[in-house]
Amino acid sequence: MRIAVCDDVPEELQEIMDLLRNEEPAARVDGFTRASDLYAQSERVNYDVVLLDIEMESPNGYEIAQRLIRQEPHPIILFVTGSAAYAIRGYGLALRYLLKPLTAPTLHEAMVAVREELFGGRVSITVDGTTYVLAAGDILYAEVFRHQTILHTREGTHAIRYPLRDLQTRLPERYFCATHQSYIVNLLHVAAVTDQSVRMTDGISIPISRRKRQEFIHRFHQFLGV
Repeated sequence: MRIAVCDDVPEELQEIMDLLRNEEPAARVDGFTRASDLYAQSERVNYDVVLLDIEMESPNGYEIAQRLIRQEPHPIILFVTGSAAYAIRGYGLALRYLLKPLTAPTLHEAMVAVREELFGGRVSITVDGTTYVLAAGDILYAEVFRHQTILHTREGTHAIRYPLRDLQTRLPERYFCATHQSYIVNLLHVAAVTDQSVRMTDGISIPISRRKRQEFIHRFHQFLGV
């Protein structure tokens, strides 16, 4: 997960970033004291989540949030501020409105909502007449093996009869990408990438075809924000 935090008080910015790193140790967290600097970086980096103070030097957090939600894909916005004055005005822009001083329990509750928003998409699959509903974030990768599509998840594998291409249309495009005509991987579970293969967090190495390599490397770098 890629997260940006903006607060014009350096001490408060650091406190929020420390809380975030404790809550999401695997996330990359970038800090900004000027909303304009955050927005400039967001044009190069696809942030998943942005935590914004509102009352800052113009452009303030509310003004920047209005710009951010026009991006595609746009980040989830969390307002973190000492004033409730913008709460109604900010409705529809932000997923949550968090009052300072921010605490670990309050942030945890907000990040649970964020994770559900980002990764809580459901995928239904039918196996031997039984329909299963899976969280997209629990899917590691899918492969074609002996004329079947094998779906690898945190809990195990499922053999399904419809083609890999059909499965890909059911998955959130932001997180799933083909490395090969026989493989789709969830970028959330990629541990390392070389020119020839992808190593997943479960240790499995998946090939990257020459035809797919450039597109996949581009998508993965875009996903990481580098």
